[in-house]
Amino acid sequence: MTLVLVLGWFSCASGQPPRSPDPPASSSLSDPSPEVNVSAGINRDGLPPELLDVAPIWEHSTESGPRGQQAQVMRLYPDGRVYTWSAQRRITRAGGLPGRVPAPALWRLDAEVSPAGLAAVREAIRAGFLSLAPVVEGQVNDGRARVFRSEFDGVSHTVSSPGGSVPAAVLAVEQALQRGFVVGAVPMDQL
Repeated sequence: MTLVLVLGWFSCASGQPPRSPDPPASSSLSDPSPEVNVSAGINRDGLPPELLDVAPIWEHSTESGPRGQQAQVMRLYPDGRVYTWSAQRRITRAGGLPGRVPAPALWRLDAEVSPAGLAAVREAIRAGFLSLAPVVEGQVNDGRARVFRSEFDGVSHTVSSPGGSVPAAVLAVEQALQRGFVVGAVPMDQL
């Protein structure tokens, strides 16, 4: 499974209320920095009804790129389900090998995280992510903007990276997330 790393997360310390998890289909999410808007065009298509009004505890977004790269968003919900906004669906190729093929863009269940994995993600957020500044500078590989967001226990925090750099505290959250994946919990073939 391939996950795309994205920057951005919330902070109640900033005095701003948490944002709703999804915009109406015709609008875009508001971001902490006007020059970073990676969620334009993202809607609720594909999310199950029980998650429509639930804020994800972790979200990372990457803007679309100059060479045709699609915008990508990954969300970890409190129940451990990981949904990814994607214009690809997973399939099983000949010989049982995993693959991805083009498909209409929508939210797809991409993974599940164990209860211990969820606890590790929350701890990684508390341990470093919540202390990051709202905007981090730096340029990396493709330079696409990234936004990371967290929200749980009444605290939200957003960190944007217009140049695409990824702070160590964000990497710690992403590593905790990946270590918590439950292998085989999500069917390989998707619609």
